[in-house]
Amino acid sequence: MGSVVAGCLGGGDDTGSNADSNDGSDDSGGVESASNTDGSSEADDTGADDSTETIDPSEPISYAFEAESTQQSDDGMSYSFSMHGFVTETGDAYYAISEGSGDYSSETELFYIGDTTYVRSDGQCSSVTGQQRTHSPYGAFQSYDEYQARMAGSNADGRTTINGYDAYVYRFDYTEDMAWSDFAEADDNVELETTVYIAVDTGFLLGSDYRAAEEGMTIESTSRLHSFGESFTVEPPEDC
Repeated sequence: MGSVVAGCLGGGDDTGSNADSNDGSDDSGGVESASNTDGSSEADDTGADDSTETIDPSEPISYAFEAESTQQSDDGMSYSFSMHGFVTETGDAYYAISEGSGDYSSETELFYIGDTTYVRSDGQCSSVTGQQRTHSPYGAFQSYDEYQARMAGSNADGRTTINGYDAYVYRFDYTEDMAWSDFAEADDNVELETTVYIAVDTGFLLGSDYRAAEEGMTIESTSRLHSFGESFTVEPPEDC
């Protein structure tokens, strides 16, 4: 596997979608949410020339998200990943993760509360202090800081609507200066396209669509963020 795909996979598990997963609320114990999606319109690029528009990225206080990624090889092997959840105004978070490959499948819930992470999987629950978050709700970006650094001052390619939000559209082909992952290097044999959607009025990241392909391997992913500023609460699961 080439270096680009390896780099993509570094964030590929974190990339996401506007799939039919819920909008951050969950019926499982320990999670409360007042969130609902802010509309469900598909992206419809107007093709308007917004090349003179630049963005000042900003970070939402709280939000919900969905993410989805698939990895497909020419020999028939496949891997799928999906995640949904929310981040509270205090920085606590809830992630629900599903992944599978062949006969293997896994469901994991992560409860980030202060400096303690509760992990519930396969009917068991454990907690650890000081664990770093291994998945990013920021889609093509590993974190908000990376999003801000990469997108600040970028020129929009058009406008569209994402989940009811007026959005700037940014399209990137793979070049040396757009190797977003620290693990990625420019490679003429790799096709990589990323589309980023950013709210016109707030600068919030609304999501990204991502595709990387090289000989024998294709990775596709999408992410969507919404419900900005809504009230979310994360409680430790009762069985931990």
